[in-house]
Amino acid sequence: MNTKVIILWGFIVVCLILSIFFIGITNKEALRLSAKFDKEVKAAAKEYIEEEGLSIPAKFSSEDLFADAEEYPLVDGNKRCTASISVKKILFVNNYDIRYTCERVDNN
Repeated sequence: MNTKVIILWGFIVVCLILSIFFIGITNKEALRLSAKFDKEVKAAAKEYIEEEGLSIPAKFSSEDLFADAEEYPLVDGNKRCTASISVKKILFVNNYDIRYTCERVDNN
């Protein structure tokens, strides 16, 4: 095999590995929040859709879900997070697309 082809394939493999690593590093915070809050937000979203009688597709925020809650559940340390929830039906299953936005809160 030609050495130029081997070098080219090696370069492609290294670039792919580095790009996957970069994506993981840049999305670390979003992945952590998703792991922390997703189960609770999905359960609340299912309940909200049933209570409000919403038809799917639907869009709403965590402010709608937790309006009556005594304590807002999407708090991460000194950050208060809001979630934008988009629900679509794919075949027979509801797909929940949840995007988190966090703001630093000062506890003075």
